[in-house]
Amino acid sequence: MSSQTTVYSIVAKVLGISVSDVHENLAPKNIQNWDSLRHMTILMAVEEEFDLTFSDKEMVSVGSVGDLVSLVDSKSAR
Repeated sequence: MSSQTTVYSIVAKVLGISVSDVHENLAPKNIQNWDSLRHMTILMAVEEEFDLTFSDKEMVSVGSVGDLVSLVDSKSAR
């Protein structure tokens, strides 16, 4: 399974939406139930799934699903 597919699945589960509704431009600003608590829940679930640790700066920099996929890919490549 690709990192994008896995991230999309995590986002959908945490936000309680269909995976088909998740796309790279999905962001807290365009979906009402993506609040700060769910943002942290998404990030923690992604960290656990990929065995990664995000810095505070990286967590704040995630503004969309696409940003999160890019972050996972960049940290996984190290």
